[in-house]
Order: sequence, then structure tokens, then C-alpha cells
Amino acid sequence: MNYPRGYHTASVLKNGKVLASGGENVFGPLSTTELYDPSTGTWTTTGNMNYARNLHTESVLTNEKV
Repeated sequence: MNYPRGYHTASVLKNGKVLASGGENVFGPLSTTELYDPSTGTWTTTGNMNYARNLHTESVLTNEKV
């Protein structure tokens, strides 16, 4: 991960990548999201959610929206 976090969610997407979102660090809740590609072993920052979240849930819908 590019940013240390705990209490985040991690969801496996249809393409096999893993979306990690939210959580918290020593400064409080996070709005950042990162995408892990297991084929390359790399993390990419993908943007921010509208609101910081921790201890939340996340679901991947059939239309691939999270």
C-alpha cells in the first residue's frame, strides 16, 4: 500500500484487482482509495471518496460498481 491504513475495506474486482478504500491512520479516517494488481504486485492510488470512512462495508455490484 502507498498509504498505511487500518479498518479499511478490500474488495476483489471482476478483473482480479483489489480495491482498498477508506480506513484510518494516526491522523483519523481516510477518503483515499488504492488499487492492488496481484499480477504486478503494485499499488496505484485511484482517487478519493467524497467522505472519509472507516469501519465501513463495501460491495461489488453485478454492474461492477463498488
